[in-house]
Amino acid sequence: MSFDLGVLQVFLMVCEKGSMGAAAKALGITQPAVSQAISDLERGLGKKLFERSVRPLALTAVGALLRQKANLLVAEAHEVSAAIGDAEQGYLFRVRLGLAGSVMRAFALRLAEFLSTQASEVAIYSGSTPSHIEGIINRTVDMSISWSGMEDTDWAERHSILEESYILLFPSSFPESREGLATIAKRLPLIRHSARSQTGKDVDRHLRRMGIDIPRFLEFDSPIGVTAAVAAGIGWAITTPLSNFEGGLTPLIRPMKLPGPGFTRRLYLFARKNELGRLPRAVANEAKQVLKSDIVPQLAKYMPWAKDKVRIEPIR
Repeated sequence: MSFDLGVLQVFLMVCEKGSMGAAAKALGITQPAVSQAISDLERGLGKKLFERSVRPLALTAVGALLRQKANLLVAEAHEVSAAIGDAEQGYLFRVRLGLAGSVMRAFALRLAEFLSTQASEVAIYSGSTPSHIEGIINRTVDMSISWSGMEDTDWAERHSILEESYILLFPSSFPESREGLATIAKRLPLIRHSARSQTGKDVDRHLRRMGIDIPRFLEFDSPIGVTAAVAAGIGWAITTPLSNFEGGLTPLIRPMKLPGPGFTRRLYLFARKNELGRLPRAVANEAKQVLKSDIVPQLAKYMPWAKDKVRIEPIR
């Protein structure tokens, strides 16, 4: 069964005006043309849509149902038509961007402002890297700024944004120290990023590589929780400059270099290949500009020794 949108519009006008003649006048066509359109629609459905024995015309139960559905179909068709016109100008209907939790504060507002110039509807989602990658696969997310994932897929495009080194965070009352991680852990509990997060996995992997076994004490799903626990003097953390920024740059925390071998993480923008044109690269470049003009200068003032701990990729 197929529906002609023009016929549905005629049907809806008859419903609104209550007669074939009034509908014909409103549409600027003849009454026989309206009657023929309604007859063709009823013949195609095999059902009566109007009770013609009463005035104004009354809808049958089938007609009432079709009126509900037809309103939705015609409205959707108008949206599609408008969206096609916008797309010809490079303007999209809807864009959904996933942001890793550790860069939400850094990017959300600026990227929302940028995307609002590119699409009618913009949605920004926070969450873990795995959830956003799954969202891209399932088409519930269009792009994701995440720390890893999809590096080896041939159906996704990837734009590198930055690389940052892991650092330590201590309560400001904790004396500056050059001790190793195992020794520090004996003096103060380690506050961890959730083992479900990419950051938590990176830290666990580094500790295993170093042969350091630190008991699990307290972990958080969000950099805000990690930073708050350290600021409260509960423990220390292995984190990154951007995670520290997400949690808040506070004088209650003393950031320090990571002793021994360092390790890093890389931030990417992922999107399905060949679906959003130049937009993924433009969003990645906008994120780099935000880092360069706003975030990194704040980090440099807060931890001057960490100037080389955040390396932004060139804008392309």
